[in-house]
Amino acid sequence: MSFSDGIRRFRQDQATQLILTGLLIGVLSGVAAVLYRWLIAYIQSLFFGGGEDILEVVQSASFWRRILMPALGGLLVGIISKILLKKEGASHGVPDVMEAFQGNKPLPRRVILVRALTSAITIGSGGSSGREGPIVHIGATIGSAVSRLLKKKGELVKTMISCGAAGGIAATFNAPITGALFALEIIHGDVAIRHFTPVVISAVIATVVSNSLLHGQVADFPALTNGQFSFALKSGGEIPLYLLMALFLGGAGILFIRLLEGLEESFEKIKMPGYLKPALGGFLLAWITLFLPQLHGFSNYTTINQIFEGQYLWYVIALMGLLKMLTTSLTLGSGGTGGVFAPSLFVGAMLGDTYGYFAHKIFPNATADAGSYALVGMGALMAAVTGAPLTSVVLIFELSGKYTIILPLMITCAVSTILVQIVMKGSVFTRPLIKKGIFYGEKRNVLRRMRVQEILRTNFLSVTPQTKVKELLNLLTQSKQYAFPVLDDGKNLVGIVSLQDFQGAVFEQGLSDIVVVGELMTSEVLTVTPEQSLEEALLKIGDENIEYLPVLVSGDSKQVLGIVSRRDILSCYNREVKEMIEAARTE
Repeated sequence: MSFSDGIRRFRQDQATQLILTGLLIGVLSGVAAVLYRWLIAYIQSLFFGGGEDILEVVQSASFWRRILMPALGGLLVGIISKILLKKEGASHGVPDVMEAFQGNKPLPRRVILVRALTSAITIGSGGSSGREGPIVHIGATIGSAVSRLLKKKGELVKTMISCGAAGGIAATFNAPITGALFALEIIHGDVAIRHFTPVVISAVIATVVSNSLLHGQVADFPALTNGQFSFALKSGGEIPLYLLMALFLGGAGILFIRLLEGLEESFEKIKMPGYLKPALGGFLLAWITLFLPQLHGFSNYTTINQIFEGQYLWYVIALMGLLKMLTTSLTLGSGGTGGVFAPSLFVGAMLGDTYGYFAHKIFPNATADAGSYALVGMGALMAAVTGAPLTSVVLIFELSGKYTIILPLMITCAVSTILVQIVMKGSVFTRPLIKKGIFYGEKRNVLRRMRVQEILRTNFLSVTPQTKVKELLNLLTQSKQYAFPVLDDGKNLVGIVSLQDFQGAVFEQGLSDIVVVGELMTSEVLTVTPEQSLEEALLKIGDENIEYLPVLVSGDSKQVLGIVSRRDILSCYNREVKEMIEAARTE
């Protein structure tokens, strides 16, 4: 076989291409994750000074430094977003990726560079958010950029975006299985083998790269792996206690999501320049962290480790768990950037440990110590908030290496997730998309993704109010159109007439030469514009049981650009779904 034959065969071998592409994206996302960690550490040193223990550095800082630094960081985030992105507002990372993924849109490289900087400033200046969401965004953008470089389309683009997201999570947590499952469970929503292989390769390579660059110091939870603590299910009698804890943490997850959304809405209503709102959020946060610096974002994992080491009293732990939900909501709701993974793990550990403290007090001989409940609580709260129980179970297992805790972990993650889904109808990732009319799921969103302008008919027939029924019958017999927009002399829409409107006049002898359209037409016409989605058009058609909608140039215009029919919309839907199925079969 010649070299040219080998190149041609490689170009035709999609499986090999995906494997090599997954490897490339894994390397790039692993490097990006490490660079992002270094950027946060550097910005921390600028705001609070350097030191091995950042908590000690912050606690020894002056009163004014501790009050003003989070506000200054918020101000910088607001100004940078306003200048470089021409908008303000929070970015949680993952919902942005999911929206682009669902809409089959590229992730802009400039946006993610700005978001990486602003999230690093948010966390480095003391904001109460996590680095994982932005790293998912960075990795996914790398995958999107690689797909554009290789001129890939359709499902291949989505697989590459999933590779980047998997690499980002895997490199952050030193957890390749978690990275792969997160990308497939949350981002892609499909664990098919054609997606699984390149995503796993990307996660593994990203983990290897981050370990190499950080010299093996990737793990954020040394207290879980140093062998000092045993995490286990002491007896079968603990299962009901864990079920009760699942309901408790599911309720906490609901509170967390509602608090985050409520503060976002509250900050939106505040009448002040948008770029100043993150500064206000940072200032309010500073007064809380003045007494509990453990609530700063850069203290997330340090404090969790201290909980496992038994360094705090139960009521301080409970207070930190509750206030962490408030501080994270303040940071993100005011317009700061960052993720909710680390805060969710933090809250779960605090509330789980508190629950375990009382469970062990009441049933000392039948229960494990509070640390086991804290570990399970991390997974349960993360599962509840993110809607990813499988990812949460595997993450806690990879972080701790404790298979002995897997049974209570699985059941609490499942129950807490179900409770939040029943009450909230979504997760912290999907609810922002639902508000935009995006319901995650490939086939459900075909009509949401497509616009009326893609299928409207511009060569339509119209009539005037003076057109006689007899003339209308002639039009009906000469075309397949059986509803006609009624236009005045200025070509403006004044009504619509269909077969149902004039069929009575047709059957009464002599009326077809006398009755005109203006006497039969429907004056209150449902219309759409070219920019509206096919779903919106179909809903209007279905609500009134009609067949045609006039398409106006704009919402405040009466000029008719074309028409769209129920049949056109359904044909378009069937065609798109068929193409998706065929594309999946060929990959």
